[in-house]
Amino acid sequence: MKIGVVSNKTDLSHVFDLEEMIQKPLQDRFLSNMVIPDRILDCRLLTSPLPMIRFRCEMRKIVVGQILELLVTDLESRKYIPQWCNHTGNDFMEMTCNCGVTRFLIQRKQRLNKL
Repeated sequence: MKIGVVSNKTDLSHVFDLEEMIQKPLQDRFLSNMVIPDRILDCRLLTSPLPMIRFRCEMRKIVVGQILELLVTDLESRKYIPQWCNHTGNDFMEMTCNCGVTRFLIQRKQRLNKL
């Protein structure tokens, strides 16, 4: 049984399969896309350059393949963290902003010679 809101007869992008939603457990539907970090670094309320310094030190501690979650309130970090990941070859996975806190997910890659 298909349910959903269809604005016109050609737009079917908002139609859901009810049987599939009922059969899958609630946890599987929401946690399948969620990335769980190996380490969390809380740099909220720190101003530049302290979040970047602590972030670099923490990246040295984790092993290749691990994911670091970084929480910052400093606006400069929104620019510098993605640039640093691009420069060092680390995987910049995600950046989300919520209530003034920016959350980064970074996966350490093999090449870290420019720390």
